[in-house]
Amino acid sequence: EPVLDALAEATHRTELPWAARSAAATAFAVLGGDQAAAGELLAEGLARGERAAVEWLAALGPAAAHHVPALRAFDRSRPEDEVAVARALARITGDATEAVPVLLGVLAEMEPKGAYEAEEAAVRGLAELGPLPADAAPVLRRILATDERLTLRGDIPRERAFRRGIAGL
Repeated sequence: EPVLDALAEATHRTELPWAARSAAATAFAVLGGDQAAAGELLAEGLARGERAAVEWLAALGPAAAHHVPALRAFDRSRPEDEVAVARALARITGDATEAVPVLLGVLAEMEPKGAYEAEEAAVRGLAELGPLPADAAPVLRRILATDERLTLRGDIPRERAFRRGIAGL
């Protein structure tokens, strides 16, 4: 197929930036191609602290299991990185035990007008995990009960989508 051939070719074009090569390699692997190139490029990205590497490993699911130690060692000092690692570990290992407290913790610490990338990703991550434990309900109810804006950017559709995402959990 031409698309698979183009992805495989882009994976090995060293003149392309790491992100372009890694995205191509990940897409190629997800579509059934060789996973070795994706694994190698994404390991390189993890070592450099690239959050995109974490997110692309999540797309590989259980096939990325050998990267779990590197994911656990990834710098999570920013909430966005903490959420990305939690989501990736859940998708790769199939175990949400670690992810739920991390994702709920990010939401529990959210202030009004404080829903940014990490909080929105936490909601998406919780939705991916399926049924949540009962102790998630108070955090989610508190967020939905506020009359204050949750997002800062003045984007009403974004505000509504964020609230709908939480309500759907």
